[in-house]
Parts: sequence; C-alpha cells; structure tokens
Amino acid sequence: MKEIYGTVYDKNNKPLEKALVALLNNKFEIEYSDETNNEGKFNLSAEPKYYPFFIAVKEYKENYLEYWSQNIDLDEDLEINPKIDVIEIYGLHCFQVKGAGNYLMVYFRPMSLTKFKANEKNIVPDIGKESLTVSVNGEFCEILTLSYVEEQFPDAQMTSFLMQISTDGVKFSDKNKLELSITDRNGDYGEASIFFKL
Repeated sequence: MKEIYGTVYDKNNKPLEKALVALLNNKFEIEYSDETNNEGKFNLSAEPKYYPFFIAVKEYKENYLEYWSQNIDLDEDLEINPKIDVIEIYGLHCFQVKGAGNYLMVYFRPMSLTKFKANEKNIVPDIGKESLTVSVNGEFCEILTLSYVEEQFPDAQMTSFLMQISTDGVKFSDKNKLELSITDRNGDYGEASIFFKL
C-alpha cells in the first residue's frame, strides 16, 4: 500500500477537521477515503495504481465546494495539502501545442457557491487574469492570455476558460504537477491541481 497524506485547510490556512478526502475511479466512485483529524491531517492508504481523481471536501454546498486533483499515479507516497473555500475548479486540463514554444494551454471550469446560493443562472465566479495564480513544478508561470469558452449542454450553458501560460524556467520531468488557484473579485477562493506528462 502507498499513502496520500497532508492537511486540509480553509482559505485562511485554518486546518479543517472532519473533511473527507478520497480517491475516485473513472465513474467518480470512491475507492479509498479518509477523514481529517482535529488538526486537519489525513493519511490515506491505497493500492499503488493510477487514480483519475483525488478530492477533498467538507459540508459540500453548505459552506464549501470541492478541491480536485487529477491523474494520481500512486507509485510512491504523495503529499497533497488541499485548500477549500466556495470556488470549485472542475475539469482542469493542460496540454502543449507541439512546436509552439515554451507554453502550456490550460482549460478549467470554475463554479461559485456564492452565486449558486444566490440562485444566479450563471455560477461562474467574477475573475480576470489578476484573479489567477498558476505554477508548474513549483515555478510560478506568467499568464499570457485568458479566453472565455461557452460550453453548451442539453439544458444549460456554462462558461469555462482557456488560458495560455509561459513555461520559461520550468524544469519538466516524467511526472509534472500544475497547480491553479482563483481568488475572485469578491475574495472567494478555490484551487485544483493536475499531474501530467508531455
């Protein structure tokens, strides 16, 4: 067995007890889960294999939304320290356009619990480039462009985003980690991460 361990925090860096952490399969079913202790710490033991999703959540849709991390290749112990608030970053993906220089394209779909509770039709948080922080392998990356993407569903429409980031100075390896955080214009917060290979 291997372990995912860490501490779950709120946006003010206060540890959160009794938060759920879990590894999910492709059907979003929980395979392994744990609950944080009174110091916000967790130690989740799981079979060493690939997991599409890791989540952290507490009082879902009441006080918080979920933290998501994707592409967990649990071949060794892994530390993740999620921070949760009322913004959720769902569907985070990144890709490199071959031959286009030192850039990554990053797609994400943010959702606001504040707007959801206000019964607003569009629950996308109010953000711009200044609202976002992105790093790859611990190196902060300049955001070059940020574009709206309108997604159409049978009974709804949702705004997503596509941004181009510079990866100058980033040292890539066989296992890379992109981390994205949002602080919207109301001060609401959310973050997510994804592991990837180029």
